[in-house]
Amino acid sequence: MPSPARNITALLWPSDDMLSTNAKSRLQVVRLLCLLGSLLIPLYGLLYEAARPEATDPMWIRLVIAGVLGAFVAGTYALRTLRTHCVGVAWGLLYLLMAWSVALAAVNQFSGAYVVGMLVVYAVSATLVLVSSQLLRSVLSFLSAGLLLTGAALLWAPAVQLSPLVLCGGMAMVAFVVGVVARWVLRVRRHLADQARELEEQRDRLEGHRAYTNRLLNATDDLFFALDPTGQFQWWNDRVLETTGLSDEDVGSVDALDHFVPAEREKQAKQAIRRVLQTGSGQVEVPLVADDGVAVPYEFVGNPVENLEEERQIVCVGRNVAERKRRERELRESERRFQAMLNDPNILAGVLSPDGTFQKVNDTALGYIEATRADVLGRPFWETPWWETENRSAVREKVERVAEGEYVRFEAEHVTPDGEARTVTGIMRPVTGEEGEVVSIFVTAR
Repeated sequence: MPSPARNITALLWPSDDMLSTNAKSRLQVVRLLCLLGSLLIPLYGLLYEAARPEATDPMWIRLVIAGVLGAFVAGTYALRTLRTHCVGVAWGLLYLLMAWSVALAAVNQFSGAYVVGMLVVYAVSATLVLVSSQLLRSVLSFLSAGLLLTGAALLWAPAVQLSPLVLCGGMAMVAFVVGVVARWVLRVRRHLADQARELEEQRDRLEGHRAYTNRLLNATDDLFFALDPTGQFQWWNDRVLETTGLSDEDVGSVDALDHFVPAEREKQAKQAIRRVLQTGSGQVEVPLVADDGVAVPYEFVGNPVENLEEERQIVCVGRNVAERKRRERELRESERRFQAMLNDPNILAGVLSPDGTFQKVNDTALGYIEATRADVLGRPFWETPWWETENRSAVREKVERVAEGEYVRFEAEHVTPDGEARTVTGIMRPVTGEEGEVVSIFVTAR
């Protein structure tokens, strides 16, 4: 249940959105002190009247001052101008209050009771100026004004019960103490303000770095997310939402393994999580089931981290490998077709590097010479037993033309190891890479 003090504080807090938090805090303090002043000034009048009924201290003046203070507080609720300039108006009221207390003490011949009241008003008012000011000169100006008013009142007063030297010394002592305290307080306040500004700048930089990191993680095509050891999502990038078709609220409430991994592969995914926590890294390839029910092959790589609460989590990167799978299938199919063609018993076939070095050869081609694969692989094509010495330079020239991207036909006479003469016709064709460069040379002959 809220306390009465908290309720009063809430009532004094401004609701004007045009004011900064610092300005609202100063206005709240001004309202509170003005209300206290409007109550204490008449109350002290009653005490003075009971203690010194013969003193000159009209109660109506005290009531007028209390009314002005109360009206000022009410005005801060009704008028935005007063809320905006409340500190300046409050300082003006403090100057008037100080002048009234000095005049009241002078009228009563600076008797002890009124001198004490004047000193209290002087010290309290200077402290209020300090509370609401950021500059030392504001406090010093008020202290100087109080000293000048007191000096003028001593010259004007018809009689003085207290020694002027003692009175001026007391005022000077109050001014000195308040001035020293004001200097220290303002220095501490500036230091705290600098620290607060530095912390705010650091917070802004951290927020900037965090926003930049989020932009980087959201710019990638990969899924980036963090799981707790049970498989619950702790953080995720926008790609997770786009891929799964779920909202932030939905992703945060589902179990990653139950919702996105097929039941028959869930055990494999759990084993991968345990492996990450035990070994520090892990990789698994499982289908990801999106919200539309379509399963897409994904490769996930995970590493353990600790969050700010020192709780272990797993940071995962998921990459769609459907295209890679398709290319791998095409590559395997192409490799099978190539091997089938390479092993055709009716075709002599081989593969050369662009510089003419033999890389692969089929059994049919080896059947035309008395050599093994070890004898020909790794050697220049023109230096192999298929070619007579007088033909080797011409073969080398043909290989160099193919390495430049040209298709070249050739014809040769061969005698098989059993003495049968054969005429072989064939072609050397370049095999190019993605950028059009020749990566190998395919040789076929019949």
